[in-house]
Amino acid sequence: MLFIQKLSSDPAFYLMWIIMVAFSVCMHEAAHAWTARTQGDDTASHQGYLTLNPLKVMGLQSLICLVVLGVAWGAVPVNPRNLRRSYSGLLVSSSGPGMNLALAVLFAILTATISVTGNLPALGPFRELFSIGIMANCFLFLFNMLPVPMFDGWELYSWCIPQLRRLSMDTLGFISIVVIAVLFLSPAGGLVFQWSAVLARWLYRGILALMSFHS
Repeated sequence: MLFIQKLSSDPAFYLMWIIMVAFSVCMHEAAHAWTARTQGDDTASHQGYLTLNPLKVMGLQSLICLVVLGVAWGAVPVNPRNLRRSYSGLLVSSSGPGMNLALAVLFAILTATISVTGNLPALGPFRELFSIGIMANCFLFLFNMLPVPMFDGWELYSWCIPQLRRLSMDTLGFISIVVIAVLFLSPAGGLVFQWSAVLARWLYRGILALMSFHS
């Protein structure tokens, strides 16, 4: 079933998912742009990518994909030659997933806060929106940390395993195609969503338990 069919079966979830994914992708990319600027490369900020405008950060194709399939991506330009330190690339790459993890924690805190107050009916839509925010950001975090060339996680793995940096562009391209094909054409793709749901539940329940303990 295409994600866009949710528009008729569950329009509230459909709209909230689009809002949260677009916002979270833009925050992810803004984190890349801001971190790159602090490390000496102002390419992204100079070209106007330090923004939450989804048309600028995500582009029309990504937004269409989000509306139809429920998934999206973004990108900001980074010039590695401008980065000042040997580990600057690692900081820039990890800042995006780090932002998604931070947002997941924030939305878990907000959702748990509403639960602790007694789930007032007026706060119901906000609780659903924040719950979707937890799931969306857990998914973006885990997806970007996959060991796929050009994904943020690849920089971390290649930092830990320097031999990966010596792979040719053809080899990197082949690895990317194979992994992405496996994700989208086999049941393995569902594992990322399952792991995201597990992480989202763990964050929410953990924070709710802490709040209940201190209340």
